[in-house]
Amino acid sequence: MKNKSAHPFPPVDKNSFVSDNDASKTNALHNELLHLPDVVIQTDNDFKITGWNVAAEKICNLSGTLGKSFFELDNMIFSDDSVALMKKRFQENGIWNGNIRCKRNEGGYIHFRSAAHYITNENATTAGIVITNHNVTQQLITEQKLAETEAMYKMVIDVLDEAVLIIEATGMIMAANKKAIEILGVDPQKIVGQIPVSGGRWKVFRLDGTPFPDCELPVVVSLQTGFPQKNVEMQIEKPDGRSFSISVSSQAIIREGEFNPYAVVVSFFEITGTTNRAGI
Repeated sequence: MKNKSAHPFPPVDKNSFVSDNDASKTNALHNELLHLPDVVIQTDNDFKITGWNVAAEKICNLSGTLGKSFFELDNMIFSDDSVALMKKRFQENGIWNGNIRCKRNEGGYIHFRSAAHYITNENATTAGIVITNHNVTQQLITEQKLAETEAMYKMVIDVLDEAVLIIEATGMIMAANKKAIEILGVDPQKIVGQIPVSGGRWKVFRLDGTPFPDCELPVVVSLQTGFPQKNVEMQIEKPDGRSFSISVSSQAIIREGEFNPYAVVVSFFEITGTTNRAGI
């Protein structure tokens, strides 16, 4: 039977968590556990519920569950492992980590990153199990919205008639739209992680045929100075001898509070047809 208490729920058993005889330390730890923002559920060694903290009562509505098996809670759903697999891993390792969803009475779910581990008493024997559940619902919502936004931006960028590359500070290509892949004539599966046309078998020239120094390339200037570059014309010669001319603009990307760019957006469009450089 549920013990009467000043709290509307059974508190986490403070004596199971500590072996220190100092009452002040015991009470301090108990109060800290009781008011953790994470959902904390305590069970005996057979996973029968013996107590919980304030957050557990508010979020998971555990009224009437004292003495029930944790696995009998209808509103607690394992997202990754089955109950049998969770028990097996816990028995083998003495600890378990995974994802749990808590179904709310009013609808919807609260998502947790969860961990279960044994607690011991002063005799170094197991006195029960603590299941700590960190609420990651807002994080998952934010990640989902970010993924949706990224997908939308990618769709928008892909339909542009202008080529776009995102190049990180190391010089590697982070992303490319369809037009960039089309103009450069490269394998779309291999372009990410590659170095742009400079510094390799590709050659870059000014339109008058003189070499274009790497230090003056728009992407390099923007990464080094943070300043945008507009409509810089150049001629690209591919390893097979074919060449084409493009007009390039670049814009550095700088995090708030920082001074050095961590990436640069490069946009370009073709200003001549693909030809052999000797014929221009």
